[in-house]
Amino acid sequence: MGYQTITLADLRNYFALGKALPEKPIILTSDDGYQSVYTNAFPILKKYGYKMTVFLIDGYIGNSEAERRLNDFDKNEKSVVTRPMLIWPEVAAMANYGIEFGSHGVTHSSLDQISLEAAKNEMAASKADIEAHLKRPCIFLAWPHDSVTGELIALLPQLGYAGAIRYSGGVLDVSHVNLYNLPRVPFTNDIGANEYAGLLGLQ
Repeated sequence: MGYQTITLADLRNYFALGKALPEKPIILTSDDGYQSVYTNAFPILKKYGYKMTVFLIDGYIGNSEAERRLNDFDKNEKSVVTRPMLIWPEVAAMANYGIEFGSHGVTHSSLDQISLEAAKNEMAASKADIEAHLKRPCIFLAWPHDSVTGELIALLPQLGYAGAIRYSGGVLDVSHVNLYNLPRVPFTNDIGANEYAGLLGLQ
């Protein structure tokens, strides 16, 4: 259908620097940092020359296979199966290809359920950790559990974030963009290709 993948940094550069976007841009995102992004999605991205943005819970990203974590943060969610998380060598390999990485917090805590200072520390520490490992900017955040308040949004520019992503909200019209409150269309594994295209309004 002629769509071309871009990153959130591409979107930001369109507004901040006037850099052109493709005629039909689309951003693929994934939250948390499951190993399946590397084993399943990454080969497909490379096959088609696609970009993607992955939001990491960096406290769950180990340094080696021996330190690989499971998604313990989901242990109280009955509908979520136990899955292995990424490790930094896998993240680095994807980053070197051109996959963009953003913050999803250190612990996946609902930031509106902890003190503002604790939330600020989570946002700052996650950004710093990702940047230290990848030696490249981490300028976007996906709110854990879609927990967000005006006070939290106000922290974004203070901490060096260019924007943040919601869990849902619909398709983004680039003529009406608030980088601090970007919507998404969520998809789960029970949505087929035709439904996927329909929900996005692809044509």
